[in-house]
Amino acid sequence: MAAAHTQRTTSQPTQQSDHIEPNREINAEVETQSPWGPDGLLVTSELNRRVQELLGEYIVAERAFVAESVKKAIRLDQQPDPDDPDTLTSTMVDDVFWILSKCCRRSLSTADVKAAGAILMDIQDLLMTKYYPVLQKRVNQIKKDPYFTSRPVNGQHTGKGGVYLCYLNNADVSMDYLTKLQTELEQEFDSTFEHVEDSSKQLFKASLGTFQDVSGSLQRLLQAGQESVLQLVLPQLASHLQSFAGISYDLTEEEYAEMELHDPFVRPFVAGLDVETKGLKSCLTRNNYDEVIQLLVHTIAQRLEAMIFQKRFNQLGGLQLDKDVRSLVTYFSSITEKSVRQHLARLSQLASLLSLEKVNEVLEYWGQGTGAMAWKLSKTDVKKALLLRVDFRPEAVSQLRL
Repeated sequence: MAAAHTQRTTSQPTQQSDHIEPNREINAEVETQSPWGPDGLLVTSELNRRVQELLGEYIVAERAFVAESVKKAIRLDQQPDPDDPDTLTSTMVDDVFWILSKCCRRSLSTADVKAAGAILMDIQDLLMTKYYPVLQKRVNQIKKDPYFTSRPVNGQHTGKGGVYLCYLNNADVSMDYLTKLQTELEQEFDSTFEHVEDSSKQLFKASLGTFQDVSGSLQRLLQAGQESVLQLVLPQLASHLQSFAGISYDLTEEEYAEMELHDPFVRPFVAGLDVETKGLKSCLTRNNYDEVIQLLVHTIAQRLEAMIFQKRFNQLGGLQLDKDVRSLVTYFSSITEKSVRQHLARLSQLASLLSLEKVNEVLEYWGQGTGAMAWKLSKTDVKKALLLRVDFRPEAVSQLRL
């Protein structure tokens, strides 16, 4: 299966007790069946019995072969080449899913639904008991990755993510591969077993459906890993965020002009963000990078909002805040393919409120029939924001009918 670094869950592994010895199950069923069907024709024969025996032996052999092959692929796993910027995963992802793909297709070539279903159940069990724990262990140790243990030099990270971050990429690519494998197997089953009974089709679909348990575990692992990356990046931005807390937005004309000329917040903040985001982009898959940026923007927006409610504004300060927020929206939109506006909507609306000329101007934007924006702020939030304006009378704000 070709490597593709694009987008992408922990449940209990399916126990093997239901399919531990499929050859015995198949043979036992044959032994209990009557050799004659309701139409008087022969249903079972010595040839049929021998086919079932061979299928049972195949399942045992396939199970042992694929288990040993997966273990070997994990044992011989190699880290990404640090000199190759396009290599973001270790070797075990491609190796393991190539092995599993071949195994699944061999099972379908038996033309026996139960044999194919038994192999699929084994594969799900292998993924959950042998493959997933390796990913989980490494992702849980992301803080040890060279990317985080070495600090930027001249605005660039000296350590490329590899030893641990690549396993977050492994989990992401594994989800893609698993989804693709499931889709391909469904299509091949429909063409190979076109004339089987509906009950047999449902049996196969149920076996294939166990892959969703693996996907669920991988998805949860991805979310936990992405959150860990966020928590490791945020401390590097703390000083820039804290600088916002010390900036006054109750401005004179001269102070407003000075802030336009010498940006005390957005410019240095974006410069610090650039170091972190460019570094992350170089060592994460697109999906992992985009999801980390989504978490980062959401967290930054929350922290800025909390600081805004601790400040005082006049209209010039509100206009400056509106410029700052617009600059942040533009910057974040430029570094990710996913929309970030939903995370910054409350900030944008706060800035709009704080830049109003008069209190009652809010009525032009609030409520039905105004053709206005979809408000993310509550009525309480709106009044609380307006009360931050030093030139708005509290009585006028409290009398607003929103």
